[in-house]
Amino acid sequence: MSIQDQGCGIPDEIKNQIGTPFFTTKESGTGLGLAICYNIIQRHNASIDFITSTKGTTFFIRFPKGVK
Repeated sequence: MSIQDQGCGIPDEIKNQIGTPFFTTKESGTGLGLAICYNIIQRHNASIDFITSTKGTTFFIRFPKGVK
């Protein structure tokens, strides 16, 4: 499954912090959205990766074969 936006991308200096609880770049954000997603993905033995550029970011969620 993939989820794509058309934003400005994720800066290199924060890529390794994506999914960290309470990390946010938004003024009114809580930093829990992606952290919760990463937790759910982990509990289902799936993986989440992303590619990003100045034209947007795409997150790829990969489930193990046979998972419904």
